[in-house]
Amino acid sequence: MPAAPISAPVRRRCAWQTRAGRGLPLLALRAAVTGTASFEPSPHKKPASSPFSCWMNQQQRSRGSAPQAHRSPKRRRVGSPLLSAPSLASPPGSPGARMAAITTDAAVPVDIALTDLEQRICNLLVDVAKYVDETPLPRDFRSQVSLPDDLAKARLELRITGGWVRDKLLGVDSQDIDIGINKMTGYQFGLKLKEYLEQPDKAAKHMLAVGKDGKPVAGSLHKIEANPDKSKHLETVTTKLMGLEVDLVNLRKETYSDESRNPQIEFGTPEEDALRRDATVNAMFYNINEGIVEDFTGRGYEDMQKRIIRTPLEPYQTFKDDPLRVLRLIRFASRLDYDIDAEAQNAMRNEDIKRALKLKISRERIGKELEKTLHGPDPRKGLSLIDELGLYGDIFIDPTKQPMYTPEVTLWRPAYQTLANLLSAPADSSDSTSVLHATLVRNSEDAYNAWNITAAIPYADAPAREPERLGKRPPPPHATDAFREGIKATNKLCELVTACVQNRKDIATSVHECVEQLEKPSGKFKNSVGEDDDPRARHVLGMKVRKWGATWRLQTLFAALYEVASEPEREQAILAIYAKFLSHMTSLNILDAYALKPLIDGKALSKALSAPPGPWMKDALDVVMAWQLRNPNATDAKEAIQLITPPTFLSSEPKQPQNLQKYKSHTAAKDPAGCHPSRS
Repeated sequence: MPAAPISAPVRRRCAWQTRAGRGLPLLALRAAVTGTASFEPSPHKKPASSPFSCWMNQQQRSRGSAPQAHRSPKRRRVGSPLLSAPSLASPPGSPGARMAAITTDAAVPVDIALTDLEQRICNLLVDVAKYVDETPLPRDFRSQVSLPDDLAKARLELRITGGWVRDKLLGVDSQDIDIGINKMTGYQFGLKLKEYLEQPDKAAKHMLAVGKDGKPVAGSLHKIEANPDKSKHLETVTTKLMGLEVDLVNLRKETYSDESRNPQIEFGTPEEDALRRDATVNAMFYNINEGIVEDFTGRGYEDMQKRIIRTPLEPYQTFKDDPLRVLRLIRFASRLDYDIDAEAQNAMRNEDIKRALKLKISRERIGKELEKTLHGPDPRKGLSLIDELGLYGDIFIDPTKQPMYTPEVTLWRPAYQTLANLLSAPADSSDSTSVLHATLVRNSEDAYNAWNITAAIPYADAPAREPERLGKRPPPPHATDAFREGIKATNKLCELVTACVQNRKDIATSVHECVEQLEKPSGKFKNSVGEDDDPRARHVLGMKVRKWGATWRLQTLFAALYEVASEPEREQAILAIYAKFLSHMTSLNILDAYALKPLIDGKALSKALSAPPGPWMKDALDVVMAWQLRNPNATDAKEAIQLITPPTFLSSEPKQPQNLQKYKSHTAAKDPAGCHPSRS
């Protein structure tokens, strides 16, 4: 018999009640799952006057290995009008009765507060499910997918799956919804959804806008075709309902092979779909037909209370089937500030799992998971878990080449810990960490890049792969290869890593020489003018910034973090040196010297000197820019041009002017390859 529509007030009711007949308040639940308070529902008998009743689910209590003394009682929902109503009743032993029994056993004693928009979407989907149950499917429509007989005869059930349930329990709204369908593919259901909305008055009933053609504006169906070569045997659909992204997909059962993380997929039961997921807290469902939360793993709700991330099934086999789940669990532990279950951590450390992570997972997927972690609320925890689980060498490595250098992973922890402290410091304070924070990490993109470059610290001392050749660009450092091939980083990030590693020693030298001069008793200094050999001079530091480029701030941060990682006991002293250097740079107003526009360009300079363009022009323009930095208020470059001796020529090659040769040799002397003595 087809399902009767369920009114909004009933769907939003709590699936259980206490002995006094009151449901668990939503605020109490949020306090419980976020760790701000604890609670323990009181055991009770079925109240004679209550439409709901609950008791312990012994099967769920026996699952898993968590200590029974700390396990929250599981309850199942019985006696509900939703299940006892004549329209939903099924004969004992029928498919409908079997499905109802599954739903009853999995019910969780908690309410979910739907927004008005979510409630409207649920109302629409329930009406579509009723329409499907009442409307015979065309024969060719049914034959597209093979279903077991009992499932084919069952009523259509819809569940919201994925992290939506978890986030709602935490009081976090979600902008996309995944709908799990028990007996149709996503595309089949999408077609029936479209068919339902094209009926008279249906769009108006659900307050959907109507286009000029009279059809409802409900979003087009974006079909993701079945692709057996990639183990996508069942088609899915993405659409937009009332402004929210909605994915339509059938409940699935997955079978894995040893060669690939892509499983064989077929229709599955709600329990099979829940057990295939990466974590118990992500495996709870919201049954739209009945308005209840379901936990088929028997542990998801409890793990939220205990703030634990664990796999629904045995972790070793879970990770062996899909090693990407290792990084997904790290991401969720970082995002939710939960602890990963000890058994899962042991499996993550297993060499078989690490080998599978290298062989079965594309580096793009690894990079994407890392990106999500570093964009999350606590990147430090994510990096710390990668470090503690010994996964650095499995992520930040070029898998296409034989390892030529073993990264110093011990340098990583003090680097990311220091960065975490730096980013938590108030940007408006005068202490060292605050100065570095305010000057070097100005926005969320800088913070994301800062977390990335800490992962290059273990490669900072790696030798060059081949000697430098005059006139040729040096090959990228090992760190760049690890980012480009290990996590498929963007070109922009790879260029940043390259600059950080290649300029580290030069930056450290400039910082220490400048601060040493500033701290001398005779360290009086005029901001606008300085001697040519003064490392504090505005033009000297300004030309350095122009050499290091637009990312010099993050490069300077990298140099500071490397020094701290090498000598963690001197952390405060090192940060104080860098803070003093940055304060001096700020006082000189040269933080953006890399973007300073020259007063004269090459064409005008060539004309002023009555000389044809040539290789000499780059050094000549540097002389002009250095003069411009010494004279920040100048508006005309005539005086700077007078510093340049017109070039003379032998054959077709111009000789460098004498002044340029002197300038070039001077700048070379100020750009030594070595670092500060304590760090070289």
